[in-house]
Amino acid sequence: MALTYVRFLTLILAAFLPAATFAATVTIEQSGNMDRVGGWTLMRGDAWKVQSTDPRVSPYAHTIRDVQSGTYSFQVVPPEGGEMTMRVYNHDVFLTETSETKSAFFIEGGDAVRLSITYVFTGTMDVQSEPSGVTFTITAPNRALLKGVTPHSFQELPPYYYTASFNTPEGCMPQKQQKRALTTGGHLTFFARFLCPMAEEEVTTPPEEEEKTIVPPPSPAGSVSLTHFATQEEILAGGQARVVIRLKNTSRRTLQNLLVTEYLDPEVLTPEVNLQRGGVPVPNGVQWRIAQLNPGESWSVSLGVRASPHLPAGTMTQLTASVSGEDLRAPVGAIATLGVTTLPATGVTIDLLATLFGMGTTVLLVRLQKRMVSRSLA
Repeated sequence: MALTYVRFLTLILAAFLPAATFAATVTIEQSGNMDRVGGWTLMRGDAWKVQSTDPRVSPYAHTIRDVQSGTYSFQVVPPEGGEMTMRVYNHDVFLTETSETKSAFFIEGGDAVRLSITYVFTGTMDVQSEPSGVTFTITAPNRALLKGVTPHSFQELPPYYYTASFNTPEGCMPQKQQKRALTTGGHLTFFARFLCPMAEEEVTTPPEEEEKTIVPPPSPAGSVSLTHFATQEEILAGGQARVVIRLKNTSRRTLQNLLVTEYLDPEVLTPEVNLQRGGVPVPNGVQWRIAQLNPGESWSVSLGVRASPHLPAGTMTQLTASVSGEDLRAPVGAIATLGVTTLPATGVTIDLLATLFGMGTTVLLVRLQKRMVSRSLA
């Protein structure tokens, strides 16, 4: 099959490594609702292969170092019902976006490719009961939990065989578990009607007695688990790294208006300009607001940072992630550490060629032609 090459981007990048001395890196990130992500395989011919199923590989974020020059094929197997979008970056410069599951890259040393994959699910669910105000738990085969109080709605759900369990109100007869399959992009409704023959009749307060104000006990405070790490232990002076923040609602209540903050030293690290998931720059960091996080639901984001090119070798810097909100018992924090090394200043010219062909496959050829940039010292 003949291939038609379309050259659509040329850019100049400064302060990177000569190909003869340093190899490339490839970072692969995945995110999806309810921790539902797919599998991937990166190959160079038949002799070299890295897969997301490798026990040493995190399926959510993994950086492959010492990638040698050559042509690489990349294949994604999305989770069932997931609509995939992959954004391709080089040195944190956005190159292209595709929804195809097969790609091919030609990479030379010194490249820093990042493949950011997101999955969107379109299933919805309503949970109702009579009477209302009943707590419930919904489970799925991957041990995912959905919790709440009726009536409640869930969005962006993957196709699973869900099981709903309702807590029995006092004085009512218990209900059996309900099991139903959610199809891709479909809708489910769980409904429980309770018969309450043993419910106590409402007692009227005698007129001569003074009415007492009953203050209900405060609802249990919410809690989250926080995971915070850099995809590499060292960052080159003038180079880039990725930091991942993942949190999960581990409580039985829906959390509202959470504030996630990544604090960093602005003299050492600078965050990327194109922030993911609605991130907003703030003094000494970046912030994200999460309007709602349901029980058992997870949220994640990846942040690119660049080190100052004038840092001395051996510099160590810490990044602190924090989650706060009125529904939490107390703010939660976690620390990630990066070591900094120096590097010579060079330049690189990137010619990106895209080739589209049939059979649902997209080939992205990244040809990196490097040239030294001479500099005179004052």
